Amino acid sequence: MDIIAVTDRKNCARPLAEQAKLICSAGADMIVMREKDLSRTESLRMAAELMGICAGSGTEFCIDGMPEIASEMGIETLWMPFGRIGSGMPDARKIIVSVHSFAEGKEAAAAGADAVVYGNVFETRCKPGKPAMGLETVSLLASEL
Repeated sequence: MDIIAVTDRKNCARPLAEQAKLICSAGADMIVMREKDLSRTESLRMAAELMGICAGSGTEFCIDGMPEIASEMGIETLWMPFGRIGSGMPDARKIIVSVHSFAEGKEAAAAGADAVVYGNVFETRCKPGKPAMGLETVSLLASEL
């Protein structure tokens, strides 16, 4: 099982860089930078900082939904929402696609996704009011892929 931490600087208990160092030292396999409200300049700065932290601990670094920045910075792992793969997979060594149904998971895999992340399985504070999808569909999807 992989342990993947997704950034959320607004709800972080400490400065994000400090939290990232703790997460890496605790043995996380990957940190995903998911800070959609940042400007391009801020995204580049944060990505560079997090990449350095991850590289220092051997933790994989991934950026969410920013293929241009990933390409420019040589980030090898890119996380994309399902809706953005319709025009084809962006250029990256490893593509992770977030999906919200069995059909989306199958389509993302057929399009060449290296991994799919299905959600939300359980209720979450970051998507208030969105019902949990439960384990049945994610189990079915895992058995099919």
